[in-house]
Amino acid sequence: MIKPVDFNNLQSMGFSEGIASDPPDATSQNSSSGELSDSTLDSIQQNYEGVKSTFLDYAIWLDNLSGDRKRPFLDVHLIPFTTAIRLPVVSNAYDVYADKGTFYEDVSIQGSVSIGGGITGKLSIGGEASFSRSIESITSDRIISISDKSKILHIKPTGESVKLILPVTNMESGFFIEVVNCTEGKYTTLEPEQGELKAKGTGLSQPYSAATVYWDGSQWYAIGDLTT
Repeated sequence: MIKPVDFNNLQSMGFSEGIASDPPDATSQNSSSGELSDSTLDSIQQNYEGVKSTFLDYAIWLDNLSGDRKRPFLDVHLIPFTTAIRLPVVSNAYDVYADKGTFYEDVSIQGSVSIGGGITGKLSIGGEASFSRSIESITSDRIISISDKSKILHIKPTGESVKLILPVTNMESGFFIEVVNCTEGKYTTLEPEQGELKAKGTGLSQPYSAATVYWDGSQWYAIGDLTT
């Protein structure tokens, strides 16, 4: 619990908010060079002598900032003693800044979720997980790009066949697509830009034959209903 030191004439309390990626520096916060009046040297709250002297909690910010991570804060000002207590908070302008969290109730996300670092380790889902994948129809030759990641490609050639060209640049290990040959009498060819496709065949010839195609960081692989 944070307690004022000899603040028996407190007239008001002020609040100000902000967000920073650097810890506050007491010397840059209108602090005077007077002696500390609190002999315990409490790292959360100190009372400096002099006018407009301020101490903002430095230890919390040093302990919790990492790299360029941002931390919203709320400064509590005790007036007229001009002591500020900086309290780390998690939200700023409706955005949440946190390293980890615990939710005891349901979480509803109306927009999309982007996971920059991917999902590694164990993923435990106690209830039911459901999601949709993007489906795109391809009617002519196409160079696959990183934006096609995890798509289901329905191949419906306007001509006799469709060739999917598999690039070796701007790809990430684990990238994959699923390819479905949807039309009777039509053919789908998988062709790496460089090297050889590691698969039992290079194409799909039957209606609704399908293959999973993936990049391991150095080679393209495919598994499924492939023929030569």
